[in-house]
Amino acid sequence: MSLWSYLIKVLAGLLVLGALGFGVVRWVPSFGRFRGSRAVKVLSVTPVGRDLLYLVEMGPTVVAVISSPKGGFEVLHRWDSAEFKGYQVASEAGGDGVEP
Repeated sequence: MSLWSYLIKVLAGLLVLGALGFGVVRWVPSFGRFRGSRAVKVLSVTPVGRDLLYLVEMGPTVVAVISSPKGGFEVLHRWDSAEFKGYQVASEAGGDGVEP
């Protein structure tokens, strides 16, 4: 076996492995993505002075978090998603929409 045939075989093997790796990275993650209830969604970001108020939905919970420019975070309140959606519907229907 000559050196050139060995290098061609190694190069062909690397090309096959590269193609397989590309296929795995390209198509497999679409099968393992988060499903509905486990997803994390940012519902809104509101500036409050220099701080930012985030409403984040994490599965069955909605969390209000305030962050400061210095890197601090503080959880202000937590709701069940159904309870939070009830507040949204009440505020859109003309009610006060605030928590008692």
